[in-house]
Amino acid sequence: YLAPLSVLSEEVHRASEEAASNIKFLDILSEPCQSLAEARLEDVPALFPSLVGCVRAICKLSPHYNTTEHAAGLLRKLSNEVARKCREQISLQGVFEGDESAATESLRESVGCCLKWKRVLRKTAHTVNKNVALLEADASGKELVAWDFGDDQFAQIDAFVQRCRDLIEICEGRMQFMVELDALEFGGTNGEEIKRSLKAVSESFHLQVKRIQQLQYDILDVRHSNWHEDYNNFKLAAKDLDIMYTNVIDKAFAPIQQLDTAVSLLDKFWNLAKREAIRRCVEKRAADIRLLFLRGCQVIRQDFDDNRREPPLRMNEPQFAGSALWARSLMDRIQQMWSRVIKASCPIVQSGDEADRAVESLLSALHAYQTNKYNDWMESLSSIESDDLKSRLEQPLLRRMPITSDAQLHRPLAVNFDNYLLALSSEVVCWERLHAEEFEIPSSVLSICHQREVHRIAREHVTAMVRSFNELLGDLTENESSLLFADHVRRLEKKIMPGLTKLTWTSRVVERFVQACSNEINAVHTLAKRFHSGMDVVRLQCRKVSLLRLISILSNNRYKEVSFESQQEDHRKQCIQELANAHNIMSTQLTDLYSIFQDCTEEVKTRWITQCVSKIDCLLLDALSTAVRKSLTLLCTSINGDESNGETQQTLFYLSVVLRDNRVETKPSLIDLTHTVNSVAKEIIGVVQTVSRLEKHFPHGLSTGEKDVEKSDFYSIISSNEAILNLVVKVMEGIAGTTSDIGQWLLTWNRYKSIWERDVDSFLRRIKSQPAATLDRHINTHKHQQVQIESENSSHAVKFMKLETQSLRAALVRHSVEWQEKLLGLFQRNAEASLDELDKVLSSKLTNLLRTPKDISQLKAAIDLTSSLKGDMSGYEDKIDTMEATFRTLSKYEAAISESSKDKLEGLRPSLEVLKEELASSAEGKLKECKALFGHQLRSSLTEFMKEVRVLRDNIQEQIEAIPSDEHDNTEVATTLRSLTETKRKTEANFAPGLEIFGIEPPDDKALRDCEAKVRSLQVLIELEKTWAEHWNEWSKQPINQLCSSDMEEMANSTLKSVYKLKRDASTWPIYQRLQGDLEQAKNVLIPVVAAMNEGAMQPRHWELSKKEFGRSYDLMHPLSDALEILQEHSSHIIQIARAASEESRIESCIQTMRTQWEEASVPIVSSAAGNQISSVQDILVALEEDGAKLTALMQSEYCAPFQDEARQLEQNVIDMKNILESMMSVQGKCLHLSEHTSDEFSNIKDNFMAFLGSDDTVKLQSLCEKGTLTRLLDMASKLETIQSSL
Repeated sequence: YLAPLSVLSEEVHRASEEAASNIKFLDILSEPCQSLAEARLEDVPALFPSLVGCVRAICKLSPHYNTTEHAAGLLRKLSNEVARKCREQISLQGVFEGDESAATESLRESVGCCLKWKRVLRKTAHTVNKNVALLEADASGKELVAWDFGDDQFAQIDAFVQRCRDLIEICEGRMQFMVELDALEFGGTNGEEIKRSLKAVSESFHLQVKRIQQLQYDILDVRHSNWHEDYNNFKLAAKDLDIMYTNVIDKAFAPIQQLDTAVSLLDKFWNLAKREAIRRCVEKRAADIRLLFLRGCQVIRQDFDDNRREPPLRMNEPQFAGSALWARSLMDRIQQMWSRVIKASCPIVQSGDEADRAVESLLSALHAYQTNKYNDWMESLSSIESDDLKSRLEQPLLRRMPITSDAQLHRPLAVNFDNYLLALSSEVVCWERLHAEEFEIPSSVLSICHQREVHRIAREHVTAMVRSFNELLGDLTENESSLLFADHVRRLEKKIMPGLTKLTWTSRVVERFVQACSNEINAVHTLAKRFHSGMDVVRLQCRKVSLLRLISILSNNRYKEVSFESQQEDHRKQCIQELANAHNIMSTQLTDLYSIFQDCTEEVKTRWITQCVSKIDCLLLDALSTAVRKSLTLLCTSINGDESNGETQQTLFYLSVVLRDNRVETKPSLIDLTHTVNSVAKEIIGVVQTVSRLEKHFPHGLSTGEKDVEKSDFYSIISSNEAILNLVVKVMEGIAGTTSDIGQWLLTWNRYKSIWERDVDSFLRRIKSQPAATLDRHINTHKHQQVQIESENSSHAVKFMKLETQSLRAALVRHSVEWQEKLLGLFQRNAEASLDELDKVLSSKLTNLLRTPKDISQLKAAIDLTSSLKGDMSGYEDKIDTMEATFRTLSKYEAAISESSKDKLEGLRPSLEVLKEELASSAEGKLKECKALFGHQLRSSLTEFMKEVRVLRDNIQEQIEAIPSDEHDNTEVATTLRSLTETKRKTEANFAPGLEIFGIEPPDDKALRDCEAKVRSLQVLIELEKTWAEHWNEWSKQPINQLCSSDMEEMANSTLKSVYKLKRDASTWPIYQRLQGDLEQAKNVLIPVVAAMNEGAMQPRHWELSKKEFGRSYDLMHPLSDALEILQEHSSHIIQIARAASEESRIESCIQTMRTQWEEASVPIVSSAAGNQISSVQDILVALEEDGAKLTALMQSEYCAPFQDEARQLEQNVIDMKNILESMMSVQGKCLHLSEHTSDEFSNIKDNFMAFLGSDDTVKLQSLCEKGTLTRLLDMASKLETIQSSL
């Protein structure tokens, strides 16, 4: 082991020597590194050359650091130290929350420091590598090491630099987005929206910064690679915010068209722009503003070019100087715009560009335009002399204005000052305002214009006088100036005449003349104003009257009947007083106004009365009519509403709805309210009776001299006005319609009618036995009804009336509470009764269960009780649950439950438990013992009972067969036998419980059923015999002709059918055989004879024949009992006679029907061009043929002997009618065939045939059968045939 140890020892020795050598050489860096640690950041770059020199020396001199790897490692450590030094100077708190400018500066210094270190290293490496290339070895023979570093040598420092640059961008974002915006003001309609948008961007950026600040690792530590993803997210968000910010800028500039506003907004955004993208956007907006400025210059230039020939001057501006002033205003505008553009914070235009040239060109053109206008003015003055200007002052002061209408009597005045002098003065004043030395005023013009102030004062005085005169004429109407004020105007015309003819602007008495005329004009104008103000007072009073409301209906005010009537009465008194005051004011005012015309002519005084006073009367009448109409309209609108404006009626009256005498009514009644409103409507018109005509109150001495005409007073005219009467009618109709609607609404309360109308006690008696659930439902129904009543509206508006329902609701609630209390009382009584009953049932069940049976019935009862209790236990539990629920319901309704009821309720379940225990323990054993005891007794009794039944069956058969055949009253025997069978059936029923208990099969009861069947058959036979006897006795007493054979036959058949049903059991009984024989005899013999005799076909000859045959006489009027013997003895012969009589009657009826038919038959006649014709008779001929055949058949019958002559005669008559009809049709056909023939013979035949047919629509067929008719027709046919043959 010594060899490996020696090797290891040598390696340790070499490593120790290497470490000592490294410490020796690395100590060179101690002082520079200490300086680096203590230096400030701005002093650190100065230390880099010494640090790199030390490293170069170590790499050159050290035997162990002379490799590229060692040099790179040492430099990498120094780079990390430089980066650490920079990190110490960077404050992340300042980057995210502090002063972003200071943080940015610190970051920039760190970036510069790192880049300086990188440049120093690259420069030194370049120098080292260059020396290595020149010299392969130094003087000592040592090999030189090249500093051939890769890009990874600066990876850490580059990453740190990039991290600092990222933080710088965050600081720039803060400077851009997180600016205080409250101090900024953005004008325009979207100013606030712009500020909100910028704040939204700022808040979004703040969230992004907050997210970066809250990262869970050291941001300046370049070893954390998560920074790249986090910063990229931040960078993307910042780009989105840039876009949002630029969109806000674009939106802010979009609506702006004014240059000043655009430049002001540009300055604000330029000061805010810090990021490159946003600065580019603002610069783009600056270019747009430049274009806006150029467009403004173009607009001004276009305005100048369009209006330079005819500038837009104001009315008081002269032609030449005004044009120069207009050009000066354009110059001021362009200079102001240019000044605003060049003073903008963001450069908009550059010196010498298109905008600068456009401004200079436009200003030059405007200045040249001013000079041209001055030259034009001077040229226009060259032809005017100074004396000519002075002569223009030698004109009269006044002149008349032209007449504008034919009705104008007085022409207005106008100032007669020369217009050229006025224009010249304006030119001088305006040129002086330009303050330009090149625009001098000529001396000839200045001599006149120096007196312009004197002329201006004189002109203003004259103008004031002219204005006063013209205003006077303007204030007076044509009638006033030509009639009422004609004298006053005439005096004024005379006063101002010198100013129209003599006085000029150079006269010295102008001021005195103007003062005197003005005083006179003002005096007359004062009188005119006094007149107008007085008339205005009168019209104002008329207007007040028209605005007066003769009814007081306050908005949102509700009235009761009495208060409404009294208020309207007080209001009418007030209106009457106001009308009286207005009337007094008008009459006083008119009297006062008359004093104005005291000194005028009589014509003026007369016109005063006829026009003014009568006109005021008309105005007063219109005002009163308007007041009445509007008052009635107000009342009508309050009642009916205003459909034209869509207004509904306002509530006017309060009515209380009450329950009186089981009826829902209003208080006060609708009739009283209707009367009140109608009377108020009529009193509105009556108010005007207090106002009289003003003409009647006019003072004495103002009569017109004309014959006075009596005029109707105001009340008569207004009360007969159709429109006012229509309003009164509408008020009445509205009242009627409203009362009808209220009546219908009152009927809606009938849904609660059962509460007050139905008797509570009788209803309780009717539902007394109803279950608890039903009573609970009734109580809940009334509670719900009470809630419904309480939830009803306290008021209801019907048009103009408001119905208060508090009283009615209170009454209905009282009735509902009464119902609930009484129903609850019944509920409680029923519940207590059910509780008592259930308690008694449980007690009795327990008592019966404990009792020992004494016989089979008790045993059966005990067994049934046990069985029923087993099945009913759940039912009793349900009943107890129901009972407890019932009493809980009572507790819910807070009913007072007695202590005994509570005790019984609490004891129900213990009693049921005791019953269950007893049923389960001892009941079964006790019943088994009793069943064994009673089983033997039951079997013995059952055998004995069956023997007794068989004996009873034999006895019943013997007793029925022993009944005599001539005895009709057998009811007692049937009753006795039925009693015996019922007794046995009851005995058998008593065995049923025992049989069921012991499981014994019930014995065959055929013998007992036979007994019961025989007894039932006997009873049926007795009842049938009794019924048949009653009917037969009744028929025997009636006459034969009054008997109904069908009823008799029906009764006999039904009775016989019932008898046949009993044949199997009763065929051997005497009573059965007797009844069967009587019924068959009646059915087969007597009833058919009666039916034949009552058919009605038998004639006296038949009765005589029967008397001869029987040798006895009888009458149908006699009772059946008297002829019963004959009918029974000769029944077959009587039926044969009756049958023959029936056949004879049928033949006679048939013959009579034919005779009547042909006596009434007629042939239809129709009119045609050829005359009357017989219509189709084919049906009549067929009927005649059929009836002839029938008559032939009847005459061959043996029963036709009595009617042979009559039938033969009718047969001959039918044959004649048939022949006549056929002959008529033949003649008619030939006539139609020969219709165009014109011979006399044919005409005679045709006329005879037409006469034969007659002129009626029909001809009786019987009338054609007269003697000789057929011969005549045959003769006509023969002649017509001869005529036809000749043709």
